[in-house]
Amino acid sequence: MSCIKKLIVLFVAFGIICTIGYFFFKITQAEWDQRRDYIRLLYKDLEFQGEILDIHGVTKTNLPNSRVYGIACLKVDTTGIQDFYIFDQHAALKIEGNIAAVPIGYIGYELRAETSILLNASYLKVNIGGNRKMIFIDDSGNSYERQLLMRSQGIREEHLQICFE
Repeated sequence: MSCIKKLIVLFVAFGIICTIGYFFFKITQAEWDQRRDYIRLLYKDLEFQGEILDIHGVTKTNLPNSRVYGIACLKVDTTGIQDFYIFDQHAALKIEGNIAAVPIGYIGYELRAETSILLNASYLKVNIGGNRKMIFIDDSGNSYERQLLMRSQGIREEHLQICFE
């Protein structure tokens, strides 16, 4: 085969691979957008704050080097908050009485100093004024913000019970 024919075949193959990659990216992005919209709708009117009683590191599996996700146990001091429970493939949260089990997302492969502000926080504000943020505040007044997700990623349903034992 001549050099030009090889070059044409190479360009066609590259074009096909790029097209497949583009459509895969678009499908994946659409799924993420759908999850984000679901979570926004689910939590849009929910706002609360309270003292962090504890932050538990949990893993979905007991394998070595499993990713560690956090569950914050809160003593909710917002008045008028209703009991709330959700655990599905996208979202997780449990509020019962004045205690809340709040998934705070990925905190590392092990509990490390890099997550110290988060792990040393004493107060948490969730979606205050509909800002779609979790704001962790330590005793010195330092704050750390995370996007409001409260996803079920990385946790099992029974992990939400950890704050009520």
